[in-house]
Amino acid sequence: METLKNHDEPIDLLLLDGWKDLYLPLFQMLESNFHSNTFIYVDNAEMSEVKAFINVMRQNSKYQLQSQFGGKVVLITLKTRYK
Repeated sequence: METLKNHDEPIDLLLLDGWKDLYLPLFQMLESNFHSNTFIYVDNAEMSEVKAFINVMRQNSKYQLQSQFGGKVVLITLKTRYK
């Protein structure tokens, strides 16, 4: 979190894999750097801590979520109307 707190360049790919409780704060911290072609790859989507993050993201109409690999991964992209 400390390393990325001043990141101000566009993000093409964000890989969320690590401390599960940091998925949401990291996402929120970097969200202003997302663009219409940004992919957010959420690993370990079947874990309870990650499911909580995914449920928060599902409530945000700005994003589209796609489950992959039997639910172990979720890809998040901006919906077309927000691009």
